[in-house]
Order: sequence, then C-alpha cells, then structure tokens
Amino acid sequence: MVREIQHTWKKEDSVRAGDGIVIGVSGGADSVCLLCLLAELRKEWRLRLYAVHVHHGIRGEEADEDAVFTKKLCQRLAVACEVVYGDVPALAREQKCSEEEMGRLFRYQTLEEYRKRWSCRWIAVAHHREDNAETVLWNLCRGSGLAGLTGIHAIRGHILRPLLPFRRAEIEGWLAARGQEFCTDRTNLEERYTRNRIRRRILPLLEQEVNAQAVRHIAETAERLSRLQDYLEEQIAGVLEQVQIEGGRFVWERSAYEACPEGLRAEAILELLKRVSGQARDISAEHVRIVKELYDKEVGKRASLPYGVEAERTYTGLCFVRTEGRAAKEKQAEKKKEADGYVIDLKSLGKEKGKLFLPELQSVLFFEIWDCTAGGKRTIVSVDKEKIHFSDGKIIKFPESSCTKWFDYDRIQGRVVVRTRRPGDSLVVHPDGRRKKLKDYWIDQKLPREEREKTWLLAAASEVLWIFGGRTGEGNRIDTDTQQILIVEMRTEKPDGFGYQRRGNSQGMVTGI
Repeated sequence: MVREIQHTWKKEDSVRAGDGIVIGVSGGADSVCLLCLLAELRKEWRLRLYAVHVHHGIRGEEADEDAVFTKKLCQRLAVACEVVYGDVPALAREQKCSEEEMGRLFRYQTLEEYRKRWSCRWIAVAHHREDNAETVLWNLCRGSGLAGLTGIHAIRGHILRPLLPFRRAEIEGWLAARGQEFCTDRTNLEERYTRNRIRRRILPLLEQEVNAQAVRHIAETAERLSRLQDYLEEQIAGVLEQVQIEGGRFVWERSAYEACPEGLRAEAILELLKRVSGQARDISAEHVRIVKELYDKEVGKRASLPYGVEAERTYTGLCFVRTEGRAAKEKQAEKKKEADGYVIDLKSLGKEKGKLFLPELQSVLFFEIWDCTAGGKRTIVSVDKEKIHFSDGKIIKFPESSCTKWFDYDRIQGRVVVRTRRPGDSLVVHPDGRRKKLKDYWIDQKLPREEREKTWLLAAASEVLWIFGGRTGEGNRIDTDTQQILIVEMRTEKPDGFGYQRRGNSQGMVTGI
C-alpha cells in the first residue's frame, strides 16, 4: 500500500515533499490505517502531519473512548492531535437535515478550519473502494445527474483520499499484519442509515449474486464517468455563456436553448439552476424535467423550483429568477410579526463573557458588563471624548475599533435584541435626545433599499443602539452617572458548533427567538 500511494503521488504530481497534511482520524480501521501509512511516509517525503479527531456528541462514553484512543495513537506516532467537540444532533435539528449529513458537514468544516490554521496544503480522509461504490449506488437511486455517478474523487480541491484504490479487507489486513488495533463505531452497524444499508446489504448481495467484482467495476465506471464529466463541464460552460444575465434575471433565449444538443441540455439546465439558486443539494432530475416541460408550454406559464427559483416561459425563451415567492413572503411576514433576530439575556451574564454567532454575518458578538459602582470597587469620576477616569486612578480609553462599542447599560429600556429593521425603529441622533426615524436616517445617508433590508442592528424595543458597520445612538452614552457599562464586540469568526465546543446556550446567556 505504501508503494502504491507513493507511485500515485509521483504520477499525478499531487503530494510533494514538505507538504503539510491534516488527517481526519476517527479511530476506526480506515483512518487508523491512513494515519499509520502517512506516518511511515513522513520521513522520506518530509511531511508535516497533524491529526484532527471530531467528537460528534452522539455515542456517549464510546465516543469518548475513541477520542482517548486516537490521542494515544497520535502520541505514539509523534503526530500532533486536536480533539474537536460538537453537538451534531442539535446542529442537525437547527439546519433541518439528517444527523448523517450534518456530521459530514461538521467534519469537513472543522478539517478545513485546521488546515488553514496550520497552513497545510492537504486534508487527508480515509475513503476506500467500498465507500466509492456505495456513493455511486446511493446517488443513482436518488436520481442524481451524471456528476453524482462519478463517485468520490481521489483529489478534489484540498481533499486527498490516498486509500480510495483499496478494499476494506486490504486495509484491515494491513493493520492486522502490524498488530495495530482500531476502534469500531457501532453506528456503522446500525441500518437506520442509508449508507449502512447499502454497505451491509446491497454491496455484498451484488458480489454474491451478480458479479464478484461488482465493487471494482462500479469504482472503475465512476472513474471513467469522471473523465467524461470533466469534458461535459467544458461544453456546458460554453452553452451557459449564451445565457444573458439582466439585473438578477437569467434569460436563456429560444435560439440558444434549441441549439443546445438534447444530450447536453439536461446537464446545462441542472447547472443553470445551481447558478441561479446558489445551491445544489436539493436540485434533482425532477426539476430539470419541469423546466424542459415548461419550455413546451404557452408563454406566461411559470414553475416554482427549489430555493425560491422561479422559471417562466417568455416570448424569447426561458427566464429564471430567484425570488422568495408569495408563499415564502407570507411565511416570512408572519414570522416577523412574532419576532425575528436573537434575544440577548444579559441578566444571566454575571462575570462571564457571553457570545452569539450570527450566521448571516459570519460573525460573533461578544458581550460583557462592567460594574462601575462602589460594590464593584471603582466608580466613574469623569468622562471626556477619549477616556474614562475611575475612582481608583485607572484611566481607560474608549475603543477606537469600529467593531467594539460601549453603552450605559442602565439606560437601555427593554431587552437587547440583534435583528434587522422593523417599522417604527428610531435612532437618537443628538445628546439632547432628539430622534430620527431609522428609515429617514438611511434615506439621508443614501443607503439603497435592498441594503437596508440586509443591515443588522443592536436594538432595545424600537430604539436602535448600534447599526452594525455604522453609527451608534446617542441615548446610551457613558457619563459620570453610569453604573454599568455594556461592552459589545463583533468579530469575524466560526460558529461554536463548527470547529469549537458549543458553550453559549449551555450558560443561558444567548437565546434565539
């Protein structure tokens, strides 16, 4: 196996001497084999190796034991190891997807985070030939396009899969010959997961009842289809160059549509829908069929597609636009009546910092309250434009960063909420208390309407405390009467559940509406 991996690297000019590799290590046979193989290659190829073990928060003590096993193995092999904890079941509920899918997303996002942190070129994962075959079958049964039938790629971006040419039996045999132990994940034996059913029932049946080389043939076919897909992608790109983009509308004129060969048209439609929606997961052959049938209907007919995409048969051909649609707008309006955003429970903050991840901004807000009373051992003596002078002689400058803001906490009326704008919002624009409607303020600032809808605010009731990326209100300035200072800091950062252990909600500090 070592020789074959080296031969592949040299042939494809992929891994090079001195490369850094982050290895995803679960503790199972496949990833343990991968770790040990790369450790054997480390000296000759001068590789920088790091291991990441992802604890999904699913299997309790068994998962804890896998983490301990992985750390000990990495210590023996002198490979730096990081154990990352997450609550995959909770994340799956939040994202409304299966635990299986959420676990995959969580792992890859975590591995990519550490690849960047450690300045590595590669992420190595331990997929083998059976994994490839089961992926092809699963995609085939789900109605995948040609791309789904290309299976798992040995190299895709920064992802490297050195074990893809090998069978599971070869991997376990290699480990047995070296006396190397590994962990067994009981969830891999549970048939409630689709992939497990394919692996445990269908693949063995194919090899027993149809062809003993079924897995190898499926993998080889996937490789041939992958080369064909590369060619088709070039052809599709040429076809879609003729699609005109006009202010968010994708117009595929009749002459260009009909000139596209029938065999290529379905794949071109699939790719176009992905471009219009910016998504790929829920777009299938069924939606391609809907678009093709729409073209044969009379002018004015429309079809609703995933992710708010609407297709229309026009005089000139087909028009695609991403819109929330009437039902989605009504649903969103109803949701806004209840409330949208995130409530910050500052009363339970105590002496700890709280934080809130904002997925819309890919940022984290940190919250802290300073006690400026005698009980807090120092009070505010004086305040000028730049500094606060305290009774204990300490002088603290106001933050110069536009991402950190201070407020007089006791002057804030109502609960603090992070949200987008609402009717009636206003901003205190002068220290004497004069207000201006937020809408009027933005009009004065010449902020486009579409930008107003996407701008996030820190607010209390209808008073805007801070326009993220802009100014703060004047109604909560710190002065000598201030007894508690609320500090709010925004940082661009990963969410707790994607690379860090989740802590905020468990402390009761932050709750989403």
